[in-house]
Amino acid sequence: MISDGLDATEVEQVISYARLSREDAERVIGRVFEPMSPTPPFFSVRRYGDGGHPVLYTAMEQTTAQDEVVYYLEGSDWIKLGHPIFKDVFTVSVAGRAKDLRHLRAEAPELTSNDYGRCWELGRQAHTTSIDILLCPSARSPGNTAPVFSRDAVGKVEVTSHLRFEWDDGLNRVRVTAF
Repeated sequence: MISDGLDATEVEQVISYARLSREDAERVIGRVFEPMSPTPPFFSVRRYGDGGHPVLYTAMEQTTAQDEVVYYLEGSDWIKLGHPIFKDVFTVSVAGRAKDLRHLRAEAPELTSNDYGRCWELGRQAHTTSIDILLCPSARSPGNTAPVFSRDAVGKVEVTSHLRFEWDDGLNRVRVTAF
């Protein structure tokens, strides 16, 4: 389903920089939409981006953003060696042409699998058909993500909290605390 527009919906973006100002956060988000390289992949590879187009990968809930980060950190030897990771949480208002895929969570497992092929295809389609935002189920939590394909769809950016991610040997997992 494609809607005519998504009105100022707030989504969460966890960024790997501690204690940034709002202006710094806006610059970091802006860089997502700038090519990193003159040769492919031009942009970072994400679930909905194969490197051929920009994607600001956001979550619709802070817990979903945290769960997405925890998943990747739990595979990191760095954090398991006792090195905490500090990240800022940004709330980003987005508005634009949206396609809602959330209702497909049960019937389209490829949207949440570790094989990104179908998601890359959907991201390319969104980018080439001027869809600004996809509303998608998260692969790492019961929540939802909102990949953004257009810099123009990104509105107000606010730094909302600061998180510390560290390995907890007792729980055998990453623990998240505010700082």
